[in-house]
Amino acid sequence: MRSSHRKTFKRHLLAELGVPHIFNINCWNEWTEGSYIEPDHRHGMKYLEAIREVFGVAKGR
Repeated sequence: MRSSHRKTFKRHLLAELGVPHIFNINCWNEWTEGSYIEPDHRHGMKYLEAIREVFGVAKGR
């Protein structure tokens, strides 16, 4: 993914639904590189909410 905008992020997540492979997120807090999903003052929890909206909540939790 080349864009880190939160709406583009969600579109990329939706594109992965149903694809039988492991989806790895490796940018929890790469602030200086502009690639992060950690909550901040600007976007709040939007990146994490997008992940939950697309993939749901783990069953049994």
